[in-house]
Order: sequence, then structure tokens, then C-alpha cells
Amino acid sequence: MDIVGYFILDGSGNTVKTGGAFANDSYVLGNLVDHMPMLSNHLGNPDKPGAFYKASKDLNILAENKGECTIYVGPAPDSNEIFGIVFNGVLPDKAGKLIQPEIFILSLITQAVRAFNRADNLEDILKIVLIGVTAGSGLGFNRAFILLTSDDGNCLKGALANGPSSPEEAGAIWEKLSTGELTLEMMFEDVLRKSVNTRQPINELLKGLEIPLDRANNIFARTVLEKKSIIIHESELDVSEYTELKKRIGRGPLAVVPLVGEESLQGILIADNFITHQEIDKNDLQLLEIFARYASDSIEKFRLNERLGKKVEALKRANETIILSRENLIKAERLSGLAEMAGQVAHEVRNPLTVIGGFTKSMLNKMDDGNEKAPTLPDIGIKTRITIVITKYISRMKPAFLPSIIFCIPMVTLLQYM
Repeated sequence: MDIVGYFILDGSGNTVKTGGAFANDSYVLGNLVDHMPMLSNHLGNPDKPGAFYKASKDLNILAENKGECTIYVGPAPDSNEIFGIVFNGVLPDKAGKLIQPEIFILSLITQAVRAFNRADNLEDILKIVLIGVTAGSGLGFNRAFILLTSDDGNCLKGALANGPSSPEEAGAIWEKLSTGELTLEMMFEDVLRKSVNTRQPINELLKGLEIPLDRANNIFARTVLEKKSIIIHESELDVSEYTELKKRIGRGPLAVVPLVGEESLQGILIADNFITHQEIDKNDLQLLEIFARYASDSIEKFRLNERLGKKVEALKRANETIILSRENLIKAERLSGLAEMAGQVAHEVRNPLTVIGGFTKSMLNKMDDGNEKAPTLPDIGIKTRITIVITKYISRMKPAFLPSIIFCIPMVTLLQYM
């Protein structure tokens, strides 16, 4: 049984996220709500356990074969939202095969959300997302790549990848998983304990990889800008524009899902089956899209926190500069006051010394060389030289220009981070 579409509604019945048959089609979702009174029951009781319902024939628009369909409705993991998946076909008496996809995706999301809430940095969030996509008990893709939008939003940049780089490495990993040595919960726990090696060889493929978002013909850029998931087949990459990308991550097929947070685009999630070459179908894509919806919110939260932290640090540095400049200004003002006071004292000393010096010159001019008092007058003339020194000092002690630039520099620094 195939997945036709999915939807997430808030407690008031407003659309949070849709995919598949519901994507960008409010009529189909409205038709579903109008003909499913039990959906209102779930909206009024968000904690009500999930259940499967057989859709009425009025909802046959959802079924590809124009037959009946089955709808699962239940609480979304770790929120007050309602989560629904529409399956193409009738609920069998023993619904093991139908229930299994539903249980597994909700279990994956629940475990991932718990791990997200315990993570303390963005890299751990990305690792948890990648493990959820590639683990056999998760979505089961062979490899996964995350590209995040740059700070200016102009391009996608390679961030982190996970998966085997060779069939031999894949065999060793899958053998461990098959023996039950590693569960999904254990792998998430390894990430949180910082025991996961992030520098796997596959990460080298993303090093320096950038995809500009201003190229309307680029499939990856269009996926982000249109917020639309897509399966990219090998033939679609046979263009010179993708030569470098194919060298790095292969020829496809690739499942590409945009990472869209509540506030803004965060990047794209790419997954493939590079080792097994297993076909990627629309069910795989929709399950990846459902998982990416929760991953996107956590990625956005941590990126916002990181940016906020950088802003706070920048403001702290600017504030420290302002405090230091203020202290320097206070010192400069004190020195300016002392200089002004010294100038006033020098001025008061200079005036009488000027009179004495002038009188000395006059007396020397009037006395004969043989006058017995003449030898003492040059000593008085020393005062004249003192006067000259004081005059030079006063001329240099004119009110100094207070360094207002002390204020300007930190204010400019501060405004850069506002």
C-alpha cells in the first residue's frame, strides 16, 4: 500500500505542513476535513491515541486507482499538532504491513526529537538527522548529505554527510546492525556522548561545495526556492553544470528535500542508495519529507541560537571597548585639568618674573662697567631666562582637543552589530 500524502495540523485545524496529494492543494485537504468528523475529535483531543480510519467514497480523489483509501490520524511527536498519513487502499484485517510504515516513521521522529532536545550544538543536530536518514532502523538510505544556506542566503554550502564510502565499509556497518549490536537509540546516544567520528571520508565530498541560489535552472536551487521535494534521476544530471557535483556525490538517483523551518529556509537534505542501487520511490521521498520537517525546525532553532550568541559576543566586545574608551577619556580629562592648572600657576609666576627681568635689563644699561653692584645683576637676569621657558610652556598648554574620537570608534563598532 502506497502513501498518497500526509498533513500536519495545529490544534485549531490550521495547516502546518502538507505533502503528496495535499501539497499546495487546499481543496483536497479541505475535502478531507469536511468528510472526516473523527478528525475534529482528534483536534479537540490532541493526546488521543492514533487510529486508522477507512475513508468514505467521497474521498476517492485521494486514491490513485480511484478506489478506497485508509487514513491514519494521531498526535504528532513532541507537540500539540495532529499528524495524518493517507494510504492508497483498504485497511486489511491484519494490518501489519500498513501499520509498520506508520509506526516506524512516528517512532523515528519521536526518537529523533528526543535526541534533538538533548543536543547542545548544531553539529550534533545534523548528525542525528543524518543517522535517522541512513540507519536501517530509520529511513534506510545508503548515504545522506546536508547543505545549509549561507549566512547571506545566496547559496547552499556543504555542511555534513553520513554513509559508507565503499561497499566494504557498508557491509561492515550493515552486519553490525543486523546482529542487533547497534540500535537507532544507541546511535543517537553515541552522538550526544560525542563518540561519533564526524570526519568520515564521505565528508570530504562536501568540502568547499557551494550551489548558488540565483540560478533558476539549477535543480537543487529550484528545490530550495520552490520548497518542493523531488527525485532527481541520472539523466537530469547529464548537464555540464552538474559535472563537479556528480564527481562528488555520484550520478543519482537522488532524493532531495528542502529543509524549511518555521521562519526561513535552512538548506536541503540529499539522500541516495549509492551502494545498493535500490530504487527510490515516492513513498521513500514522502517519508524523508516528513522526517525533514521536524529536522528543519531543530536546525533552524540551533542556527538562530548560534547567530544570537555571536551577536551577544560582539555586543559584549563593543561594550568593553566603550568602557575602556570612557576610562581613557576620564584620564584625558584629568590630565587636561592638571595641565590647565599648571598653566595658570606658570602664568602667575611669569608676570612678576617679566617685571623683574625688564628691570634688570634697564639697570644694566644704566650702570657703568665699574659699578660694584653690576656683578649681581646677571644673577637676577636668570629670571629672564626662566620667564622665556615659562612663556614657551604656556604657549604649549593651550586647551587641548579632547579626543571625541574615543566615543566615535566604539559607537561605530556597536552599530555594526545592531
